[in-house]
Amino acid sequence: MKIQQMKQGKKIIISMIHKDKMCKAEAYVLTEYNTGVLITPVYCDGEIVDFCRNASLEYEDSISGEKHIFKIDSLMKVSFVGSDFHVVNGKEITTDDHKRKAERYVINTPATVHINGTVPSSVTIHDISLRGMAFMTGGLAKYEKGDTIKIMFYKDKKSGRIDLTGTVARVFKLSGHEAVGVSLTGLSTDYISYVMQKKNEKLGVGAGAEISA
Repeated sequence: MKIQQMKQGKKIIISMIHKDKMCKAEAYVLTEYNTGVLITPVYCDGEIVDFCRNASLEYEDSISGEKHIFKIDSLMKVSFVGSDFHVVNGKEITTDDHKRKAERYVINTPATVHINGTVPSSVTIHDISLRGMAFMTGGLAKYEKGDTIKIMFYKDKKSGRIDLTGTVARVFKLSGHEAVGVSLTGLSTDYISYVMQKKNEKLGVGAGAEISA
């Protein structure tokens, strides 16, 4: 899906790092604008956004219910007759964009998982990517290929909880411990921003380049 195909009047959710703080904001699609879309002004903590980093947006089709996640390339503030708006440009993140060998980032973060909607278990997430993740189980729960998984974790003490859904792709050994590889089916904008942050940290560019508004 191209970003210009988002329908007028639809709500979008934008996640970004604004002034070194993760922020989630709502806006509404107004009309196609050049190669992007004109949207209602984006605010974080009551302040209109001028610069942001690691931004992504979530759009849900009202007919099919399908969610589309876009990596934001630019979020630019514009003014018309004294009123502020934003123009957003970006490309959808799809499974086809990220092959099985997509780079993974080690985080070693505690998490809670629910297997097939019933059994809770404490695990340690070893690594993450835009397609999936792997966690070490501790050997207390049994996992089989095809099991549905809900994963919940906090990236740090100051951030909200990240919730994900997926299916077990494989069960294997990681440094002698039982580990589970998960293919993710439900990506949140918070998770995408977190993966992008880890990518930038690995590249040695901190939180990433700023997106001018």
